[in-house]
Amino acid sequence: MRKGMVVLCLVILGIWWWLSIKINYPPSEEQLTFARNVFGLWTLRIITFSILIVILRLWYKFLEEKFDKNLAKIFIIVLLISPLSWVSWYIYPLLVVKLVFTSFFVLSFFKLKTKKIFLIIAFILISYGFNHFLLKQNSVVINKISLKDAKNEVTTRFNREDSLKDKIDLPFLFRRFVYNKYYLGFRDTISEIVPYFDFETWFFQEVHPNRQKSMVIFFWPEIFLFFYGLVFLKKIKAGNFLFFLFTLSLIDFAMTDDLIFKRFVLTIIPLSFVVSIGFWKLAEFYRKKFWAAKLFLPLVTFLVIYGFVANVSDLNFRPDFWLDNRPMAYGYFFNEIKKSNYLEFEKINVTNLIGPTNKYCEYYIHNCDNFVFDSFYFESNEKKETQIYAGFIGEFFKRDERRDWNKTQKNYVESNFGVRILGTSEIRDNIASGFGQTLIVAAKNK
Repeated sequence: MRKGMVVLCLVILGIWWWLSIKINYPPSEEQLTFARNVFGLWTLRIITFSILIVILRLWYKFLEEKFDKNLAKIFIIVLLISPLSWVSWYIYPLLVVKLVFTSFFVLSFFKLKTKKIFLIIAFILISYGFNHFLLKQNSVVINKISLKDAKNEVTTRFNREDSLKDKIDLPFLFRRFVYNKYYLGFRDTISEIVPYFDFETWFFQEVHPNRQKSMVIFFWPEIFLFFYGLVFLKKIKAGNFLFFLFTLSLIDFAMTDDLIFKRFVLTIIPLSFVVSIGFWKLAEFYRKKFWAAKLFLPLVTFLVIYGFVANVSDLNFRPDFWLDNRPMAYGYFFNEIKKSNYLEFEKINVTNLIGPTNKYCEYYIHNCDNFVFDSFYFESNEKKETQIYAGFIGEFFKRDERRDWNKTQKNYVESNFGVRILGTSEIRDNIASGFGQTLIVAAKNK
């Protein structure tokens, strides 16, 4: 059984590594600092991957001692097949750091005799510091609790009522009772916390991407194992442990302001735990030859495997659908510039509409002295020096003109502006609002 688990883990990890190499995704913004100054990109990915494996090993030992060896094995498998686990070490190393910190916090919790409330308070402070100072994210919930927004809304409501021509005069005390900052602050805080309990994002993201960039967290057949696992929490005395895990993940969710799947990164631990309990108990009944278990276990196993294979396949064929297109755009710009003998040009203009262009330039080019990082309106530039322009189609044409790149527009640009089109590429998403989805690299001679 142990050997079989090792082989299965190696197969899953091999699939993820094959996908990683096949996609060859450019560095994300948070990888740039390490990839430029400390490690190479793939060295950084190997390090974050290794750290994640060490953490999974610690979780395995913990669950084996506290609950059951088979449950621990299933927990590791469920975590490994989650695309959110993959994208954490592959693209977002700070998510791995967050997982490391939380894992050590949870595993140390059962060895310390400190009261839970003090540990939770400590986690709140550390989570706020990590997200605010390291990730540069301002907690929406903290802002709501401060009542700043509530005060402004109360003032706005009073002003609107007072400006009505046909208004109903009510005593000020009654109006103050209806419009008070404490109620509005409580309402706004709850409205930010409620989205945490989002089963669609947890289990159905591959079916409903919600028109936003996101990653699959769990595959939809696992929701049945989740609810089945909840039934056995009391029996295996895991209720308090699970409540503690969900509390920590909810705190972190409230402290972050980022893409929805990144806010749920800590939630994969308690969710994986419950799903694992469901599969573990179902397997026990299967061995006891219960007819329902003999029917349901092979079915749900097949569907989970199918979901995993289908998601990996989709990531392979459509990485631009699931992953952030901005690093891909910068990769295209700078790779085209490197192929153009850019040192022969006096100035290279690269758009800054979509992020830290200077950091990507230092990663791809290293010496960026003759680069200008700014959005440009190509037609208005009448300077005579030789230049390269890398930007979106909306920076080569007026905003009200056609955005679909075609041969007519290519001929128009080359004949009227005296440039050579070095390369064009289409991206899936409109990452530069109003500037189109065509990337253009052009060279202008004297």
